[in-house]
Formats: sequence, C-alpha cells, structure tokens
Amino acid sequence: MQKRNRAGLLVILMMVLVAGLLTSEFAMAQKSSSITAVEQDRVLININEAGIKELSALDGIGKKKAETIIAYRESKGLFKSIDDLKQVDGIGKKTIEKIRGRLVLQ
Repeated sequence: MQKRNRAGLLVILMMVLVAGLLTSEFAMAQKSSSITAVEQDRVLININEAGIKELSALDGIGKKKAETIIAYRESKGLFKSIDDLKQVDGIGKKTIEKIRGRLVLQ
C-alpha cells in the first residue's frame, strides 16, 4: 500500500511540475510578444525598400496608402528625401510629420 501511495504522490508531483512549466512558458511567451509590440513602434522603415506589411505598420498608413507609396516608388524611382512622400497621393505634411521619426532612406 505504501508503494502505491508513493507512486500516486509521484504522479501528482509530476503533474504539478509540468503545469508549472507550462504556465511559466506561457507567461514568457506573453511577455515576449508584448516587448515585440512595443519595440515595433521603434523599428525604422526604409521607404525605398519597405513592402506593404512594413509600410502599413506606420501610423496613418494603411494597406491602400502603402500600395500607393510602392507604386509611386516603382514608377518615379527611389525617394531622395522623406519629404518626397508629399508627392504620393494621400500622403500629406501631417502624416509625414507623424511618421518621420520611423523613416530612413537607404
């Protein structure tokens, strides 16, 4: 009977350890994704190479404006300055000022 109690106790202990590890992994994953979301606001975007996904992550730039930026870049050539974005339909001075800190030219 004592061996059976020990075995049962061992099973319960293992279950508690596994549950603790899973909870810990979940917490770490949540913390990691939160950090990623915060850091995403600090990622610099090269407007001469960025795709729709990167451009649409910018404040005030949705998928449609991102497509317009890319179409302009493909037809007119690389941007020479951040202010050249004013030439793109739907992009104004306010939008540029809002996102200027996240843009680079390379």
